[in-house]
Amino acid sequence: MIALLVGFMISGLIFVETVFAYPGVRRLLFDAVTYRDYPLLQGAFLVITLVIIAANFVADMVYVRLDPRLQHK
Repeated sequence: MIALLVGFMISGLIFVETVFAYPGVRRLLFDAVTYRDYPLLQGAFLVITLVIIAANFVADMVYVRLDPRLQHK
């Protein structure tokens, strides 16, 4: 469940930056959309996607270690 929440944490980060006026990922993405900076948008989405994929991969590896029924024979 924690690995699935990584995507929600990233979207929650955008709301926190908006409420408290922190310059961060939200501001970077907003400026990239405003100025039509497509390479920056592609890079940001690539990094966000890789973080989510890595979190799910780590969760899968931990799950195999914790559940003895999934061991290879």
